[in-house]
Amino acid sequence: MNNMLRYETLTKNHEYFAQAVDCLATTFAGTNVAGKWVQEPMVGCLDIDFQELHDYIENYLYSVADQGYCFIAVDNNTVVGAIVGDLNILEANADKDKSDDISGMDLIGYVLSDVSERFMGDYEKQYGEKLHYGESLNLYMIGLRAEHNRREIYKKLLNTSMDQAISQGIKLAYGFCTTPKSLHLSERYADMHKYKDINGNYITYMYRDNKYLNSIPSDIAEGTYVIVRLFEGENQNRGLHPMCVQLSRKEKENLLK
Repeated sequence: MNNMLRYETLTKNHEYFAQAVDCLATTFAGTNVAGKWVQEPMVGCLDIDFQELHDYIENYLYSVADQGYCFIAVDNNTVVGAIVGDLNILEANADKDKSDDISGMDLIGYVLSDVSERFMGDYEKQYGEKLHYGESLNLYMIGLRAEHNRREIYKKLLNTSMDQAISQGIKLAYGFCTTPKSLHLSERYADMHKYKDINGNYITYMYRDNKYLNSIPSDIAEGTYVIVRLFEGENQNRGLHPMCVQLSRKEKENLLK
């Protein structure tokens, strides 16, 4: 591991705030990883303008950074990784009946808030209590532009944010996986798993059901899934909670091909 690499808590007045925004925006807009072009599928499908994406991330990050759950990896004074964690409760930002008319970053924001809202509602049904602000960690986005040790940095950023949440008595962490690869990494390095609702179904937004997203090839990504890790009692039982599900061995093998 590079001895120059360090991890820092990110605040909105941090000297590397702008670099963190650039790191996240570049990751989602698309970057070459080991000679392969990697891009968030909704961003690519919607042909999001880089400046629009950059402004969206900058505004969101600025609004949550001082909560204390955003972190950066810095190598030789350059941000090579960043994670945005917050305690916000996302709510759907549009009428579901009109969601097919939303496009651009508004649509991406809607997709994430839609699955978040359904997750929160189902959690209340399963556990008999509503999650309020400050009780759950929303791992909203993570970005890497490191050329080496990418998985180690990914793991460290995720677990640093979650360790902070555990120390503050947060009940759980949840996030959004938009590709099978991100799902696999989150399961392997952060012990997060796809959430199952009270009826045993995954909470997901399927791209095929939206006219702006249905051109995303199913072998690239089928939809945005909610993933969860419960903190309560995990020191006694590191296994799965009934509301979560692990990938099968065959699914893992397919991801690694």
